[in-house]
Amino acid sequence: VITSEILTSAEVVGLMKYFNSATLTADFPKKERVGALLSCCRFYGIDQDRFCSHGDLKRHRIDLRVDKDILLHGIIMIGSENNDYVAMLNITDTRLKPHPVIASKSGIFPSVFIRDKCNLVDYYGFNIWFDSPIVLVKGVKYRVIAIIDGPKSVRPIHFFNSVVSHGVEFDFTRKAASSDFGGDQFAQFLFQQK
Repeated sequence: VITSEILTSAEVVGLMKYFNSATLTADFPKKERVGALLSCCRFYGIDQDRFCSHGDLKRHRIDLRVDKDILLHGIIMIGSENNDYVAMLNITDTRLKPHPVIASKSGIFPSVFIRDKCNLVDYYGFNIWFDSPIVLVKGVKYRVIAIIDGPKSVRPIHFFNSVVSHGVEFDFTRKAASSDFGGDQFAQFLFQQK
């Protein structure tokens, strides 16, 4: 571990003191580890010839429902290579009117290369991580709305309306008669089973 440069010099010194009984604490993190994140990918191909424009703060929307309680950690949106996107993402619970926002995240997000191992799709996207995991309750319909400003991004093809990922079924719906863009840019949902 010492030669791998995973730890800072100060962390290495702290561990050496701890193991040599020179100190009673090595300042180990108090936060519990998250464990492996699971991914639900909604598509299995990219159309390199079609693009989605994000100028003028385009609004993207998708509704989702899961058949088991999960903790949603983040969402990967489709982007394009070497670009930054300004985005605001809200998740609402549709059981009440008006729909209360249960999670929100905004900022500037850089695109990164993403390789989805389940569907063997390579693409550029940007990760929107929540400050803390969001509990999604089974059977409840949630609405995810993203307002994005930035360069054009590629369009995925071959969407799944229903995906079983790691034993959890995700059902996605888009409202056709709406001024919102569909849910094309929502690529992956990063979660853990509760």
